[in-house]
Amino acid sequence: MEQSGRHELDPLRGSLLRLAAVAALVFLLPLAGAAAAGKPLAAYLRFPPKTPDIPHAPFSPPVFLGLALLILAATAPLLTRFFSYRKAHGPRSQAGPFPWWGWAGAALCAASWVLAWGRLPWMGALQAHTFTPLWVAFILLANAVTFRRTGRCLLLSRPRRFLILFPVSAAFWWSFEYLNRFVGNWRYVGGPEFGALEYFLFATLPFATVLPAVLSIRELILSFPAFHGAFGGWRTLSPTNPRGIGLAALLLSCAGLFAVGIVPDLVFPMVWVAPPLLLISLAALRGEPHSLSGIAGGDWRTF
Repeated sequence: MEQSGRHELDPLRGSLLRLAAVAALVFLLPLAGAAAAGKPLAAYLRFPPKTPDIPHAPFSPPVFLGLALLILAATAPLLTRFFSYRKAHGPRSQAGPFPWWGWAGAALCAASWVLAWGRLPWMGALQAHTFTPLWVAFILLANAVTFRRTGRCLLLSRPRRFLILFPVSAAFWWSFEYLNRFVGNWRYVGGPEFGALEYFLFATLPFATVLPAVLSIRELILSFPAFHGAFGGWRTLSPTNPRGIGLAALLLSCAGLFAVGIVPDLVFPMVWVAPPLLLISLAALRGEPHSLSGIAGGDWRTF
């Protein structure tokens, strides 16, 4: 029993170590880049944060067209595969009744939308706080529809994992908010001014809903048999040197995060690409499974 428990803790310990390593790299590398460029670091560490006024390049039709073609080229094979396989049969689970908490989620969603878009005077003070109930309602509805379709859902079948997703999601999105201090890609307008503690609390609540919402809608999408038929057994993509590719991805991600502190307007996509790429590359270097592992066996559903 003791040995079995140790084996169960090893993957968890490895995951926590990877998360800690990624968090350290995400925090330190952009700061190192800004320091190397001679920029004052205090602006990146202030709290509540202030979105920097970074001069961005104007809209460029050639760049837009090039990026659009790149996205189309990357997604076209997936879309073609799905629509050509829409009549395929996949695994079907026994459906369940629509749960009562799904109806509660629908009611919460309706009330939150009315509150968010209403123009009655008493609604004004509450409208800045409607993001969280809207997304909680969405999470409940996504899980309820999944349960109705398959008889199981993330909320009920893996409740501990589901609950852990909320604090992990909050930390996950705070990392992007931190990186936004360097690139200035988005800002929040129209809200009240908050002190440090209020800002942290009111921001952490909606940030905590990101990953539960993403994984809930992923599970709902995978409840459709067409996705299993299309992507459950597709082309295999098994590199001959996964650790070498992992090392290259790790170095690219680190270089990109370092460059974010120097030339943010040129390398801002690394804000979104580098953190997940770091997690994948570190797992690949250790020979551990990651979100792209299934592709080696032709399973593209996790992708």
